[in-house]
Formats: sequence, C-alpha cells, structure tokens
Amino acid sequence: MNDFFKKRRPEIIIFFISLLLSMAVFYIRSAALPQNVDDETKFFYTSDSRDYFNVMKNFIEHRSLSTFPFSLGLPPDGFRPPGYPMFLALLHYINADVRFYVIIQNIISAFASVLVYLIGKKVFSKKAGFLAALLFVFESERLHTSNAIMSDALASFLFFISLAAFLHFYKNKKIIYLAASGIFLGLSTLTRPATQAVVFIFICSLFWLIGKECARKKFILPK
Repeated sequence: MNDFFKKRRPEIIIFFISLLLSMAVFYIRSAALPQNVDDETKFFYTSDSRDYFNVMKNFIEHRSLSTFPFSLGLPPDGFRPPGYPMFLALLHYINADVRFYVIIQNIISAFASVLVYLIGKKVFSKKAGFLAALLFVFESERLHTSNAIMSDALASFLFFISLAAFLHFYKNKKIIYLAASGIFLGLSTLTRPATQAVVFIFICSLFWLIGKECARKKFILPK
C-alpha cells in the first residue's frame, strides 16, 4: 500500500487539490446566495443549465428528450445533445438532490485533472504534466462549470479518456485502445458536440501511423 502511494503521489496530490478547490467553490456558491433561492437555481450557470435540466426532467417523466416543457406539446428536438441529460437522469435515480449532481461532477473533474497529468507525462515529461494539471485545476472556468448544471466536466473527462487511449494505441498498436478511444470520443461528442472537431485530428494521426508503419516495413500497396 505504501509503495502504491509513493508511486502515485503526483496523481493523488492533483486529485485532492482539484477536489478540495472545487468543493470550496461549491460551499461558497451554496452559502453566498440568498436563502430564498432554490437549490436548482443556485447551480444554474447559463440558460444552458435550464435546458439540460428540462431535458433530464422530460426524459424521466415522459421518456422524451425535448428541450422545452412537455406541457407545450412540442415534438422531441435535438437542440441539446443527450449525453449530459442522460447522465443527470442516472444520478437522479440515485439521489434527486441537485447538490449531489454537482458533487459527483467535482469528483469527475478531479479525475479529469489526473488524466491531464498522465497525458502530459506521457507526451512530454512528469514536470510538464504536473504543470499542465495544476493549470487545469486552477482554471476558473473549470471551477465554475464543474459546480453548475453544465456538461463541461463530463465531456472533458470523457475526452481525456479518449485521448489517453489513443496515446496507448500509438505506443502499443493494440486495436482495443483504438476502439476505446473511438467509444469515449463518441460519448464525449454526445455530451458536448464541440469535441467532434477532434475526430479529424485523430483520423489524420491514424493515417500517419499507418503510413509510417507501411514505410517501415517497405510495404507496397497493390495496384
């Protein structure tokens, strides 16, 4: 056990710094607003928060992924991607308290911070990875969005898993890592569509790896 903590000391430090800082923001946000403000509103960051919450409620109550109140009788729409509302719905079945959603997001964001360190360590060095993780931990937007009904924390976590898996594929050339990278990138895109832009980069990298391997083996494609 002691060997584990010594070996994983940077990851543990980053995780707890991230979690403690996020929970400090959680406490401030919970305590600073007037008591007559309901818990839902306390953790709404922009109009996006209300939309995500509406989709979650519509799915739980009516099995619909509509953004607008179900009482309006409007058909389901794709204005908001389904990944984050489905995540909220899963948490709702465990505990319906909005504060519980935010605490889980803070834990996820802390794991994302560790992934930033591991990715930086793998690509550059331990020092570079640790510095990148600290910059991510103290980034103000991360602290805000992980403490609100926003998809950023979950999408970032899924994307970092995808990137880490792709780097493992680059090193080990095992197809299971490539498959995992694709799955988590897809989940990240279903959570926050902005990550779909990375697909092109991954595809180009994959073709570059194939070309490099072909050149190494002096393989000539048949005409």
